[in-house]
Amino acid sequence: MPTLVWNMLLASSLANVSALEEQKIKGGNMTMAQRRFFRNRQCANNAPVGAVQILSFLMIFLGAHGYLRVGVPRTPVTVQPGSDALLRCRFSVGYRTVDLSWLVLTWRFQGYEVAKYDEDDEEEGNCNDRALIFVDELRKGNASLLLTNVTAEDSGIYTCSVVYSSYNQVKTLRLEVSGTSIQVLVPHSMIKVQSGSSVMLGCHFTIASETVDTTILLVIWTLNGTEVARYDEVMDENRILNSRANLFCENISNGNASLLLKDIRLQDSGEYMCIIMYNQERQDKKITLDVFAPTASDMERNEVTAPTASDMERNEVSENSMSQNTANALMLIPFVVISMYLQ
Repeated sequence: MPTLVWNMLLASSLANVSALEEQKIKGGNMTMAQRRFFRNRQCANNAPVGAVQILSFLMIFLGAHGYLRVGVPRTPVTVQPGSDALLRCRFSVGYRTVDLSWLVLTWRFQGYEVAKYDEDDEEEGNCNDRALIFVDELRKGNASLLLTNVTAEDSGIYTCSVVYSSYNQVKTLRLEVSGTSIQVLVPHSMIKVQSGSSVMLGCHFTIASETVDTTILLVIWTLNGTEVARYDEVMDENRILNSRANLFCENISNGNASLLLKDIRLQDSGEYMCIIMYNQERQDKKITLDVFAPTASDMERNEVTAPTASDMERNEVSENSMSQNTANALMLIPFVVISMYLQ
């Protein structure tokens, strides 16, 4: 077919399509995205409506029609509690740059909206204050979502829904929050101490987020399964069930959950457990305390004994001998002096 004839047929076809689309706009049968698409193109450069519609159709048909592509990772995104999770989602269209007026991006978690971008939506925003969309990156096709300070409750299925012009695609990906954000350390797992003394059961903890939120923190000490002390800021339960125990509540926000035991008794022996619960996560460490009573030999070493009669006699004889020797030495002094003079 000659090129001129083909061009005439194509122009006629496009004109018919343009007229049809104009009727749809006026009749209200188009979607919001489609109306926005044609409205923006009609206003560009003050061009005639028919010409703009033909150009718009050409751009859609030849460049963007069916070209929207959305991609997410195939494997689950795995992170530890307390860290940040980047849920990658990228999209491409038929143009080099993305027109944000055509774009609607929605992130959902388990079916509930987490974050959204839509220029024409006055309620656009993040439903989760820990969720962030990089608006500046949207023009580059980067629709990723950043979740900060994730917890085990953030695990599950997320959907990245991209609507561009009259086309849309939805992709799903899984986030797995595994591991623990709490680390508990005890300097000594076995302690042996004499009754009557005091002992510090050291227990320190760290949180992955570094800053300890004491409103979601629970510290419990037990002895052989029976609670000894508790710290709970929300319930205002800073309980000490042993009058000889002391939990330093003012140091807990610094990660120090140590327990001081005074005037140790034999019944204080057993297995102590330092339990740290933070945001529904739990870690614990055990300390075995062995309390022993002092033996007779220990008491003898610490006892000051009185001198016996024989000891006193030996001391008296020694003192008498020293006195006699002193007297004899004094009697010899005149003879020594005379001898030195005669020389």
